[in-house]
Amino acid sequence: MKWIVGLGGVFVTLLLVPLLAVAAVVGAFARVATCQPGERLAAEAPVPAEARRWVELVRAECPELPAPWVAAMMAQESSFRPAVFAHDVNGGTWGLFQISQPVWQQSYGGPWSTDRDDDGLWDVKQPEIHSTTAGQYLCDRLATVRSLLARNPQWPAAQELSDLDALVVAHNAGEGTLARYPAIPAITRDYLDRMSERTATWAEPGSAPGCATPGAPTQVVVAAGTPHEVAQAVRTAMSFVGVTGGWKNLCDKLACRIYGYANSGYDTAMVHWRTMLAQGHAHPGDRCPPVGSFVFWTTSHPAGHVATVVESDPGCRLDHMKVVTNASGGGVHLATIAELTGGSTTYLGWSQPVCRGALIR
Repeated sequence: MKWIVGLGGVFVTLLLVPLLAVAAVVGAFARVATCQPGERLAAEAPVPAEARRWVELVRAECPELPAPWVAAMMAQESSFRPAVFAHDVNGGTWGLFQISQPVWQQSYGGPWSTDRDDDGLWDVKQPEIHSTTAGQYLCDRLATVRSLLARNPQWPAAQELSDLDALVVAHNAGEGTLARYPAIPAITRDYLDRMSERTATWAEPGSAPGCATPGAPTQVVVAAGTPHEVAQAVRTAMSFVGVTGGWKNLCDKLACRIYGYANSGYDTAMVHWRTMLAQGHAHPGDRCPPVGSFVFWTTSHPAGHVATVVESDPGCRLDHMKVVTNASGGGVHLATIAELTGGSTTYLGWSQPVCRGALIR
């Protein structure tokens, strides 16, 4: 069965078939920090070979930082260019992780112009030295962020952000911004979105540490032959599982975020469903949605509900088909379609995963 995966220029017509073996473990009810992104970079992640070596130098100093997360930050800050300089009102930043002179001075023990190996190059612009120093800096800042959130458990940042997301906010806008979260600068929000997207999609499937929820389905299996875009969407969806807040009443945004959009472009899940019906993308009443599709329900609220299928079932058994969905408290978890259907919640059917929001690039 061929179907259009999305609008906006990034998705293509796919042939849905049974999918690649991927095991991803569901997140616990503790802070999302207990559920790290995948530890290893996928072979197909767009990270140059030399940059992969630099990533490992960072991790040698700070093993708590997953390789996809380190690579994502390096890409965000410098596009893997060791000698890039950026001007700003505080005097600018240098290198792979765009480190300011005061931070470099504190972490490295000398100014930007330090050349300890006397090779005529500033050490801040040498990728091996910069990566090692950045690993020390990021580990120190991670410890500071954790301490700050532990002392202020009432902050939304402490309840909704993982330690790594909080580190991103602190790195980009300062620790003081965490006290004001979710009121953060637009540039920081964009930075966080890009980091989340890259970290999720660049991780090797099955490389996330375990963080299982008692009584919940603990993995999805995606069999060989799935189109890359759908397998990537499943990987991204599973990276959200275990988040304990931040997605309340945002089911439609979450579904499209899984496909690389900052938002869905529709006012509610029900508007999204009706649009899919009108455009011929929906399959009303079909109780056998394929992996990667969006499934919709009516609920007691007129906005309705939508989730993303991450595991289908040849027998079309609703208690065997798994979706990634947000919960009433704002967390994200793995559930079966049967668990979400019944009472005031009526299953409507599924649609192709069409979104028209802003793409995260």
